[in-house]
Amino acid sequence: MTSERAPPIFTDNNKFNGTNWVAWNRHINIAVQLKGAIGYLDGSILQPTKPTSTTTAPNITTETNWESLTLIENKWKTHNAWTMVLLIYNTKNPIRLGIYMEGSAVKAWKSYKDNYKVASDMAHQNAEQDLCATIYSDNDDFPMFIANMRNK
Repeated sequence: MTSERAPPIFTDNNKFNGTNWVAWNRHINIAVQLKGAIGYLDGSILQPTKPTSTTTAPNITTETNWESLTLIENKWKTHNAWTMVLLIYNTKNPIRLGIYMEGSAVKAWKSYKDNYKVASDMAHQNAEQDLCATIYSDNDDFPMFIANMRNK
């Protein structure tokens, strides 16, 4: 039986603040993989459509497995809400950061990626270029050079 416990809540230092995308993204991915909820972020587990008759639609079952692609609607809603809580509760001031908090977790996740992944990737690339361009000269203070390299 799958546990419906609350998602992990990160320490304040590990919550998303708009500048720590790379580390926070890793933490979120570990949490969703551990729970089997990655499909709620990548969109591979879609919200089931309600059957048009009183019988259960053939592709919808009563499975509670998190990775199941054929959940009944109330289980999908519970799993989606768990994933939304994971994202929102592990973000410092999601409203200020422009995070979409209505509907599905996949839409919220898309707003994180659209707003922060590209900027973070560019910052990472710029930092790497800066690091590669750093050169030690004979007249430089070696301990200061090492400290500078560690910071980079």
